[in-house]
Amino acid sequence: MSRRGPFQIHTSHIIRTPCLSKVSSAKRTKNPFVRDVRLRISAERYRAEMRIAMAKETRKSLEAEEQGAQNSIVESNLILRIVDGSTSSLDPSTALRLARAVRDTLVSEENVAKLKLEEAQLLLQNLHDAVEEAHARVNEANDQVGALLHYFDSNGIRIPKDEDDALQITNIGPDALTAANLKRLPTFNLGGDSEVFSDVGDEDMDFGYGYCSAVSD
Repeated sequence: MSRRGPFQIHTSHIIRTPCLSKVSSAKRTKNPFVRDVRLRISAERYRAEMRIAMAKETRKSLEAEEQGAQNSIVESNLILRIVDGSTSSLDPSTALRLARAVRDTLVSEENVAKLKLEEAQLLLQNLHDAVEEAHARVNEANDQVGALLHYFDSNGIRIPKDEDDALQITNIGPDALTAANLKRLPTFNLGGDSEVFSDVGDEDMDFGYGYCSAVSD
């Protein structure tokens, strides 16, 4: 007869989110969980700063485009005025005004091109950061799988091979479900509508990352 044990599993949502469920219980700043939380919060702050920078670049590009459109209107109005005057030659003042209007229009186009390049470079940096962050999350998920397999092997918990659709834990003896082991592995509620965060004690199994799991009593 198979029995199910309570196991701590971090969902993809939790891995993607900086969590603080156990910060208040950390007694020393050298606690690896505290370091992990600080790294996560620092990363969240960096992402916010990058969003601000991206918004500023976008705003600058839009303002430059608006200025370019206004300069183009000034140039067009001058040309229309000249055409309506039915003159074959320009007086010095009109010629200078038109030349400056042409210059202003083209300078605006150059500014827009430069700003869009800067915006694209910042976007590219954001995409590189997103790839690195996604890779780090995959590594964390791989560590979680490896930690579970190591724990199962260390405690004599056998799992069936070639299970593609579900993980069925079998042959769990009473020795593997001692109070100490249960304390080390808090339960994860997959049936509830919301995730509940709580501390899991001082003797927790260390999966190599900060505790921030959805658990139930």
